[in-house]
Amino acid sequence: MKKKFAILLVLVLTLSVCAFSLAACDEEPEEVDRFALYGIDRLIAEYEYSYVRIDEWNEGEEAWQDMMPRYDLEDLYYIQHYVGDDPYALEMRSFIETVGGQIRVGMEETDFSGELGEMPSDLMPLGDGEAYLELQPATEQESEIPFGYEMIYIYHNITPQNHPTLDIISLTLWHRKEIDGRMCRFEIVYCAECDCRSN
Repeated sequence: MKKKFAILLVLVLTLSVCAFSLAACDEEPEEVDRFALYGIDRLIAEYEYSYVRIDEWNEGEEAWQDMMPRYDLEDLYYIQHYVGDDPYALEMRSFIETVGGQIRVGMEETDFSGELGEMPSDLMPLGDGEAYLELQPATEQESEIPFGYEMIYIYHNITPQNHPTLDIISLTLWHRKEIDGRMCRFEIVYCAECDCRSN
């Protein structure tokens, strides 16, 4: 009798252990916030148009050559309301109309304040709080995008010594256009404030 009771007890304990093991397997693992894990949660922000740098392709040297700085094109209002015939200002006005003066980067979508509007996107961490933004536009949006959108670089600017309180992150878009028979490359930079130094 004692032997049967012992066997029954062992059997009950074994079944209990199995039941607890199965229950533990059914529990979903705790989700890891990959944005915080890789330090890219701080890149989720609204970026404002900051400036453009324009290069021209030099056929003789087969290299991009810096043009004179265009400080007038650092003013978003000036670009949006430009009515002259300067081809570079006209190209920037067209770009801003399409893309917008603000770009809001979210966890799973990016919203352009211009005609492009909102589209799905993904932030891919590079380490040190930097990331690539990969857009996933709808078919009808693809032909409207005036920049390379596969890998958009977002990075934390190094704080200059003469501006110790300056702490910003930048998002750079690249646009190419032939103007007056010369290929031009526009490096268009949007910036947002960041508390990266405090972490």
